[in-house]
Amino acid sequence: MAKEGFTVEDAEAEVRVLMADKHSSEARSGMVAFDSSTLYTRDPVIHDFERPVMQAVLQKLACCAEYHARLGNLHELQTLTKLNVSCEMVGFSTDGRVYLVQRPSVEEKPDEPYPLKWHALGSGVEPYEHWEDVFVRVAKKFGKHVVLEHTQYVPPIGYPLIAHDPPRGPYLLCIFTTHLYGDPTNPRGRFFSRDEVSKLDLVESHRNIILPTAFRWYDEIWGGAGSV
Repeated sequence: MAKEGFTVEDAEAEVRVLMADKHSSEARSGMVAFDSSTLYTRDPVIHDFERPVMQAVLQKLACCAEYHARLGNLHELQTLTKLNVSCEMVGFSTDGRVYLVQRPSVEEKPDEPYPLKWHALGSGVEPYEHWEDVFVRVAKKFGKHVVLEHTQYVPPIGYPLIAHDPPRGPYLLCIFTTHLYGDPTNPRGRFFSRDEVSKLDLVESHRNIILPTAFRWYDEIWGGAGSV
């Protein structure tokens, strides 16, 4: 039985032992067979905080069966089936530089949708998650010895709220800016000046929406200068 705070990532690690060849409609109905047992998410012995996570796992199994894919491919496949929600965290240093991370190559990650492109750190948001949990997950991507302060939601005024970044499906962008204190240790990331950012190969939504929104906020609130 799952514990409180059990995440989809935790559930995925355990569910790898399940057979993923069940018919998709069977999984979507809230059940999955394992050996001689059948698991129902509507079972009264399942706690309320466990049910959304278990349902998410069953939906991933259904998608896996439908697309004949391995569990490792499911995140990319699922983005095509719904309107996704993302938390985009644009981190600034005390001198106004922005922290960006380069995505892996296809050699490193065969299902990578944006190989070697640069982007601000972020995360998808599941319907049952609290924003505090999402912020903690994103903060860990910067490194162990980094503190995020003055985190603020920034509406993308003048830019579309929904980003279309093929090959992924559409994302409703929730853009946040934050000041980074400490030394980020993400091996793929570094700080960039505005001039350097303008020369990078960026993920399209980060070039056209996310970073311009963050830079505009920085200029207005902290007196920065310049734009992408």
